[in-house]
Amino acid sequence: MGVESCLQEATLLTQSGDLNGALSKLESGSEEYPEDNKVAFLYAAALAESKEYDKALTYYDKSLSLDPTFHIARFQFGLLLATLGSDDTAVKVLSPLAKLNDLYLGAFSLGIIATLTEDLDAAEIALKQGIHLNTDNPSLNSDMQNMLSRVLASRNESRHDEHNVNHIENDENDRSHLLDIYQSKR
Repeated sequence: MGVESCLQEATLLTQSGDLNGALSKLESGSEEYPEDNKVAFLYAAALAESKEYDKALTYYDKSLSLDPTFHIARFQFGLLLATLGSDDTAVKVLSPLAKLNDLYLGAFSLGIIATLTEDLDAAEIALKQGIHLNTDNPSLNSDMQNMLSRVLASRNESRHDEHNVNHIENDENDRSHLLDIYQSKR
């Protein structure tokens, strides 16, 4: 079986709700095609969906090491890192993509970085730009709109001097919200 056949079968299994079947197919595929960035990427996404985050991070990293220009892998890797609280690493992973602000994934990456660094005005601008640029993936726009709503709510709270009291609670809520976005993204 060729790599394209492996990718198609894994995608069909995922779409039909057979995550275990997809994981099995992609695990075999990653052994048979260790130099294929798309197999590594799909395996990482399936691992993340099954909440095997550490292993997913390994395969996202592998996918990017095989093709540093694979934008969706970079975005998913950075989003998962941010979700898991690895802010510095997430910023490092997303930064090359964030420089491509004419691409929606670049604008979304910039929005995530701005959120992580608590520059909520820049986060708002970048997320709105990404939503405007993205005509390919409506569900991602919905997720980023939810993130934008959270950014705006956080900014409004901080402007009312409640920031010091609610800061820790908001961080935990934002992580939970990022995880929700991450899991619904794929």
